Amino acid sequence: MGTGGEHIQQATVDLIDEHTRVDSIDRQASASPIDEMVDGEGQIRSHWQSLVGSICSLPGDVMGERIERIHRHLEENGITRRAPIGTPGVAPPTAPWEFDLLPVILPAQEWEALAQGLRQRATVIDATLRDLYGAQTLLADGSYPASLVLGNRRFLRAARHALKPGTRFLHAYAADLARGPDGQWRVVADRLDAPAGSGFVLENRLVLARALPEIFRTAPVRRLRPFYELWQQALQAMAPAHNDNPRMVLLTPGPFSETYVEHASLARELNLILAEGADLTVRGDHVFLKTLSGLHPVDVLLRRIDSEYTDPLELRPDSALGASGIMQAIRNKTLAVGNAIGCGVLETPALAAFLPWLARRLLGETLLLPSLPSWWCGTSGPREDGLRFLDNRLIRRTFPSSATEAFDPMAMDEMARNALLADIARRPHEFVVQEKPIPSTTPVWSNGRMEPRPLILRMFVIATADGSYTVLPGGFARVGTQEQFSGLEALSLAHGGISKDVWVLTAAEGDTVVPAPPPAPPLVLRRSAGELPSRVADNLYWLGRYAERADNAARLLRCCISRLAEGILGPRERTEVAILSSILAERGLLDRPVPEALVDGPVLVSALTRACSPGQALDELLVAVGRLLPGVRDRLSPDLLHVLGPRLDHARSKFPNGQRDLDGALDALDSLIIVLAALGGMVAENMTRHAGWRFLDMGRKLERAQFTSGILRGLAARTIPGPAEPGLRLALELCDSSITYRSRYRTVLQSHAVLDLVIADEGNPRSLAHQIGRLIDHLGKLPSPDGQPVAQMALRLAHAAMAVIWALELEFMGGNPAVVRRLDGDLFSAEQHLAGLNDAITRTFFSHIKALQTLGYSGIDTDSAAQGFAP
Repeated sequence: MGTGGEHIQQATVDLIDEHTRVDSIDRQASASPIDEMVDGEGQIRSHWQSLVGSICSLPGDVMGERIERIHRHLEENGITRRAPIGTPGVAPPTAPWEFDLLPVILPAQEWEALAQGLRQRATVIDATLRDLYGAQTLLADGSYPASLVLGNRRFLRAARHALKPGTRFLHAYAADLARGPDGQWRVVADRLDAPAGSGFVLENRLVLARALPEIFRTAPVRRLRPFYELWQQALQAMAPAHNDNPRMVLLTPGPFSETYVEHASLARELNLILAEGADLTVRGDHVFLKTLSGLHPVDVLLRRIDSEYTDPLELRPDSALGASGIMQAIRNKTLAVGNAIGCGVLETPALAAFLPWLARRLLGETLLLPSLPSWWCGTSGPREDGLRFLDNRLIRRTFPSSATEAFDPMAMDEMARNALLADIARRPHEFVVQEKPIPSTTPVWSNGRMEPRPLILRMFVIATADGSYTVLPGGFARVGTQEQFSGLEALSLAHGGISKDVWVLTAAEGDTVVPAPPPAPPLVLRRSAGELPSRVADNLYWLGRYAERADNAARLLRCCISRLAEGILGPRERTEVAILSSILAERGLLDRPVPEALVDGPVLVSALTRACSPGQALDELLVAVGRLLPGVRDRLSPDLLHVLGPRLDHARSKFPNGQRDLDGALDALDSLIIVLAALGGMVAENMTRHAGWRFLDMGRKLERAQFTSGILRGLAARTIPGPAEPGLRLALELCDSSITYRSRYRTVLQSHAVLDLVIADEGNPRSLAHQIGRLIDHLGKLPSPDGQPVAQMALRLAHAAMAVIWALELEFMGGNPAVVRRLDGDLFSAEQHLAGLNDAITRTFFSHIKALQTLGYSGIDTDSAAQGFAP
């Protein structure tokens, strides 16, 4: 082996040879992007002809209807993109997911050439990573500059020698490609640490298959499912001790991530448990998943967070996305992680300058799929060549803060450009010069016709269980305007642009054949979902509470507005409206109660319509529902997501936004109550009776019980001095029990009959007794972390609340003020038990305090143990 200087010199010679060939291309021709659909003679390429012919054969108005179908599907399924996280703890804004119904088409032969090049690149990069985190012979002999590793913050020293020698580092790899004006596909960026987009590929294929079913079914398109089946088998094969049925987790940053929708989709496809860092804990040598039934060991972790955020103990101490101790579990071989920790060290644009040499050095092969022409400024020869022509080049930092960070020297004024060049002269090793990509164009459907747009193609590679690499027969395509793609903005999924499905046409051999997995031992039958993460249970619980709280608020507002909308108020209605305004004020829906003498004036009308406006209490409850929804979307059926997502947003959009429009507000409240009622029905009919359903329903029942008790106390207090009839009518209406009462007692209103129906009748699904009875039933069937029945405190509190209801002597009510006051005190006592029950549920199921103490970790700070579980 020669000296380090000789290897750097050889790599530089290879680099100059490559760019001499590139620069020999006619520069005027290189400025014109080629078209993927139309050749240089204006003819449609053969592999596009069938699709274009099918599109042209459709009636003129069909394409517009299909585009509307796409938008509706994306909206109903909550497929959006988020901007990158800005202020911590604040959800970044979402934007619609834009999709074009014309696919990108790759013929089989062309795709196979790309696949061969990508497999080779993955092999070279994996070998490089194993060396950098192992023997470091590449640094010792100068094959790869030490400054690109030792000076890189993404080189994680804690990961050195964490894996056995020869163990694969790169399990999943993605590459962004662009076809240049010379017809050559080149890699614009290598995605190595936690490559995103493979979940969006599935969504795009599903959307397109539904939008153009008659075309898709007859097209010779390679299927995507075999790739994901191989991926799942590969993850299972990674498990330590060759576990036949390993517990595999997809680690996500959480709902605020710009690619969280993809994480949920990918977790479903690969049968992974979607978890956040707060769902994991390390005890001894093992990583555990916090679940309702206790702590369960995790065998395989598929990361969707950058390496340095995985373990705050050894890597990045300010990270809240991972779990302390993961690195130790990796060293102890109790946890397998894909990709291995530390792969981000090669996510630098400088890598492209050395890959041709690394391919020869490590594999003895010529690099098949070139990178975008790049010059690392750390050596003088390439630096001079790279800076010789600036009119078609970008200048990037060697260790960029983002994939899109780049300087276009020709777009800068002379002073700024000279300052940049001076900075390069002072610190040349910190800069890379890259050829500005001039991607090919592909058609999009716009305004009733096809228009060419620049194309960036992301392709995906995984390591299979047999040790080879396989390539997804498809990809994730992005298109946009030439201005959007003039730099590197197209490389970020948070950037705008339009996504497209990618069709790989089948060759003679057809689809990939997925080998049958080895037979597993018989599964132990189970009828519970004990592995529900505590965070998810917490979110489902509060989703139920906020949804029910919003329903209660909407019913109160509707009850009041409906009386005002009828026109002139009679004496009874005036009393009812005055009572309702007081209750609304107590619950924060109005600023202050309105006296009975002013209930038919403009003050109350303005207050009520304002209460239905964005930013007010009711809207904030709906926002809370929307905030919790992403964190549980992998636990809810598509139909439930449809109700809680687009239909809830549609109901919100109908509110009059502060205008004094009682009829509009009433219509919007009706729509909202129907949507929330549909939620209750779908929860009752569509969700399996597992722990997640129980927590969602417990949240609803507890909230409804507290609302019913509080309303009845408020009505009793306000009707003691006067006639009881207004309070009784309101009690029946707010508890949605008027029809049941009329069917039993016709029109006669008496206190004991009304109170028996809305308080003590367990057969009435809106009664207080029914809510408490359902809570007792749920609590009795939920296991606690130690495997015993739920903590006795929670169950005792529920039974204590029910005992209060059973002890009420409702038949002696008869309007007696003393008895009514005693009712107020008894209901208040029940409410106190219910409030304590909420605390007991939180401590028992969401904080894991008892489980940690059982494992010998006493003296734990309660707030720290529960951190991350509150919504």
